[in-house]
This record gives sequence, structure tokens and C-alpha cells, in this order.
Amino acid sequence: MVTSCPALRQAASSGLTTAAAAARLLHPVPAGRRRRSTSAAAAGAAGQPTPQQRDAGSLDVSGAVVQPAYRSTPWQGTSSDAAAAAGPRAAARVALVSESGICRGPLAAAAVAAALAKRGLGAQVECECRATQSYCVGEEAHPAAAAVAAELGLQLPEGYAAQQFKEARDIVEFDVVLVVDKFTAADVLREVSVFDTIKSWGLGPSYSSKVRRLGEFNPAVSPAAANPEEGDIEDPLYGNVGGEEELAAVRAAAADIQAAAEGFADFVAGVAEQHAAAAADGAEQPAQAAEQAQGRDGGGGSGGSSGNDGSGSSSSGIEGSGSGTARLGDALVAAVRGMEAMDWMVPPMLQPR
Repeated sequence: MVTSCPALRQAASSGLTTAAAAARLLHPVPAGRRRRSTSAAAAGAAGQPTPQQRDAGSLDVSGAVVQPAYRSTPWQGTSSDAAAAAGPRAAARVALVSESGICRGPLAAAAVAAALAKRGLGAQVECECRATQSYCVGEEAHPAAAAVAAELGLQLPEGYAAQQFKEARDIVEFDVVLVVDKFTAADVLREVSVFDTIKSWGLGPSYSSKVRRLGEFNPAVSPAAANPEEGDIEDPLYGNVGGEEELAAVRAAAADIQAAAEGFADFVAGVAEQHAAAAADGAEQPAQAAEQAQGRDGGGGSGGSSGNDGSGSSSSGIEGSGSGTARLGDALVAAVRGMEAMDWMVPPMLQPR
């Protein structure tokens, strides 16, 4: 490209493109900066580090770095392949969630497991503990919690180490998520409700409805919907007071936990009884249908044969869809979702408008 501008012709003769030369004319480099650039070039040619290279180690660029957020969705873990890879599951699974996972959580898991064992459900319902915060992950139970558990005869898991609640995994893997207070509920629902807002293609009821407070099952607590402030199990380690005062606070929290655990165990026992009755009915219906079909077939004729085929198809349909094939955990999920809703536990974006 030929230009009539002397300055552009001079810049072009020095090896600059026309666009670069025009940019230099519009935004000239200050003399001081040209001198520094010249000295930096000379230093580089001599094999010495430039001032910019010497200062590079002291530069703080953390504010300019964007930390990516990696998310996965819970329905990725609902395929049959994922379920098969996970191995055999308990009939029902319950997560007890606290903030740190070293005090109220392990006490609650041990109390619920003991209450279920007394009702003959220990082998059917699996209880685990999770923490909403990461600062105690990997730690064992707090010494005060371990001491109170021993006083009450509660068995904490051997080699216990706190684990963090992983929303995309745990909201699917556990049938019910029991939190210890409204603050823990807010932490769990903040993550879980995101999945409910983007799940709009009919994958069943919301994940948020699987979350309840353990204290709601304490018979001494009024209905949670009537008084949402009741039902919280206070954090006995709050303030880190230590000594006898802290131990007394842990004992008080453990008493509330045990009362709620007994109430929840009664709730599960009622669900298990109904589930067993439904399973028995589901097993009887195909047998009765088969007997009726056999009786019609005994009447002879092609009509009897046709009726037998039709009844066989019907009986297989009953067997496939009846309650006899469902897990206890599925019945437990349905029962928890049928509890009275609390507006404060429903995130604003999920509340009816």
C-alpha cells in the first residue's frame, strides 16, 4: 500500500505496517517509556534480566484470576449403570447433617441408629453423618461429643472422620436429609434448590423436599410449620467456651437429639409397617390373578386360553408396578415429602406465585 503521508512512509521504511505506523501516530509512546524500552532491550541483548523480569516474582495477580465453579447435576447419578457401580444399597439411607460434622452430626447419627435398632430396623436403615462446612473435614468426633456418647451408651463409628455434604451426590444417594438447625438447612437448600430450579422436564418431586430438621420429630416440639423457631438443636460448641460449661451444653444438645431420634425412629417404623403391608398385598395380587386365570383356563375353549393370556399380562403389570418391588427408602421419601411444608424451608424461587 502506497501512502502520501511522510510520517507513514518513514515508519513503513523502518519495517512497521501501515496500521502499526498509524497507531503510533495516533498514540505516540512517551519519551521516558521509549528510553525504558530501549534499556530493557539492551539488557535483554546482554543476557541480563529486565526490570520487568526482576519484579515479576513480587507481582500479585490473584485478583485477576477467576476461580472456576465446577458443578454436576444429581440426575447424572440416577442411571442404572451408576447404581450398579455403587454396589448393593441399604433398604433406606438417612444423612444427618450438621455444620462441622464433629459434634451434633455424629451424635445424631449414633442416636438415630440406636433408636432404629431398638425397633428392629437397624439392618434396614443406614445412617451417616455429613458436614456443610469443610473446616473440620477428616477430623474425628470432638472429645466432648465422644465423652457424652460414651455416657449415653451411643456407639460412634470406629475410625470416624468428618465428611462434607456433596449436594449433587448426597441428595440422590440419601433418601432423607436431616439437618440439625435452620442455618444448616439454609446451607443445604442453597445448593440443592439450584437443581430444582433447572430441573424442568418432569424428573419427579423436588430434591429440596427430602430435607427436614431432625428436631421436628421430637414429640415435645410443636408442629414446625406453626413455630419454625422450634426444632433447632443448638450448637453446643458455639463460642468454644470449653471445660464443664461446654460439656454441659453438649449433654443438653444430646438430650434433644435423643428425643428427636426416638421420634424419627417411630416415624420410620410406621412407614416400614405400611411398606411391608403394601409389599404383602403386591405379592398376593399376582398370585390371585394367576389362580383366577387358571380357573378360567380350566373352562376350556379358545376363549379360556385367550383370557389366560390377558390375565398373565395383567398380573405381570401388577407385579412390576406394585409396592412389593419398591425400596423402603422410596416409601420413606414419599412419607417425608407428605409432611407439612414450611415456607421458610422452601427457597423463594420455588415458592408458588
